[in-house]
Amino acid sequence: MKTITYKTAQKEDAQAILNYLDQIGKESDNLTFGEEGIGYTLEDEEKMLESLAENPNAAMIIAYDGDKVVSVANLSASRRDRTKHIAVLGISVLKDYHRIGIGQTMMEKLIAFAKKAPDTEIIHLEVRSDNAPAIALYTKMGFKHFAHIPKAMKIRGEYVSVEGMWLEL
Repeated sequence: MKTITYKTAQKEDAQAILNYLDQIGKESDNLTFGEEGIGYTLEDEEKMLESLAENPNAAMIIAYDGDKVVSVANLSASRRDRTKHIAVLGISVLKDYHRIGIGQTMMEKLIAFAKKAPDTEIIHLEVRSDNAPAIALYTKMGFKHFAHIPKAMKIRGEYVSVEGMWLEL
């Protein structure tokens, strides 16, 4: 059995996160990037983590198996008065770690964080329309459908639709 630990991402996790993003981009078509990678440098990732740490409505949580990052989930929220009540959620889990509860634990941790955040009232996310396991998890967590976006992504020449889902805290 895998021993999974969870922590809030810090600047010193930047390289491990980039290594994870490189791997997940190669094995998943559920993300906005693929084998080409996310295109962040170590400096970019460190700056992003510093920015998250300074925003009381944003967070990134990492799941580790030993010293290997196996899941990353984040909430990003604007600092603008008109939109800071909405946080956007993103989550991914390496294939070898699917269906053992990591995704649900990551979601629970981010929702708990959002409920304590000073301004967050709503969480938005987008999910591929054909990603039934993810949609089932989000529905289980209380998310509701609000939009269907046709041709939102183009993967290897094929269009993919996504669903917009939201959770009111």
